[in-house]
Amino acid sequence: MSGLAGKSNSLQSKVLIHLRCIFTVAMENGLVAKSPVSSTLKAGGKQTEEKEPLTPEESLLLLERVKDVRARTFLLIALHTGMRRGEILGLMWEDIDFRKKVIHVRHNAIIKEKVTAVSEALKTKAAPKGGQSSKSISCFVVISSCSATASANHKRAFFHLNLPEV
Repeated sequence: MSGLAGKSNSLQSKVLIHLRCIFTVAMENGLVAKSPVSSTLKAGGKQTEEKEPLTPEESLLLLERVKDVRARTFLLIALHTGMRRGEILGLMWEDIDFRKKVIHVRHNAIIKEKVTAVSEALKTKAAPKGGQSSKSISCFVVISSCSATASANHKRAFFHLNLPEV
């Protein structure tokens, strides 16, 4: 763990979890007699600093400066719902209830190099083991402002994002 001394507590905890799992499987398969990873070993490292949210004034200024419709819509969703980037990019039409003005967060887009994959595993503290989760967000402001500019014949216009068709 000395090689991770300057790293965050979160990273050190994840490394410990993986090491313990690796050596538990190795013990179960008779590859090692005892795990070299002590059960009393605790992750150190610095605590991750809380991110400070934008003030209402900073949010308005950001929205005023962003002119691209897709980027502005993305920002509206993020600012009004608190959804993560992957959750917004993972949205599908079936996740949006325009009548009740609710977004159901059921998917997460995982972006790696040049490939984006949509998964049902969400990154949230509320997610049960295995990452499967779902949450619903009331979003009157976003849906109202987006649908007000949309054409009735063009479903994609509601959010001006490339949501996968159902």
